[in-house]
Amino acid sequence: MFTALYLLAALPLVAGLLYLLALVRVWRSNQVLAIVMLLFWPAGLYALVRYWNEKDEGVRMPLLASFAVCAVWLGFIAWGLTYQPPASTRMAQGGHDGEEEAPAEDGGIGAQVRRSVALANLPSSGGRVDFPSAHASIEVPAHFRFIDRNALVKAFAGTDEEPG
Repeated sequence: MFTALYLLAALPLVAGLLYLLALVRVWRSNQVLAIVMLLFWPAGLYALVRYWNEKDEGVRMPLLASFAVCAVWLGFIAWGLTYQPPASTRMAQGGHDGEEEAPAEDGGIGAQVRRSVALANLPSSGGRVDFPSAHASIEVPAHFRFIDRNALVKAFAGTDEEPG
């Protein structure tokens, strides 16, 4: 989640800095084109074509890099707008599709994230917790939380961490 936020903030900044670098290089030979580039970014495409073979200006690489970073950023935003989390994640977050999904078989970072989401969304309680079947109760400290066994079994069914 935080990586996505960093990408959303950092990629346009990097693209803008690269574009400004190209703009400064264009300024050395054509101030009018540099001002037009500053006010209207598609003019950078014209500058890219115009200075493509100019080795002294060095405009090609910063402009290409700027447009590439901008394209990655826009692609990232488009992917985020159309992304649908897996059904198992939606189930863990309380969504109901009417069918139970089997947990993922992989043991990688995806499985760790799914376990973390499942644990974070489990109903928990603190303070005094009563166990009517055992005629007992416990006092849960404020820095702990109590999660019912049935909720844990349901969340971790079919995984290696399933409670016995």
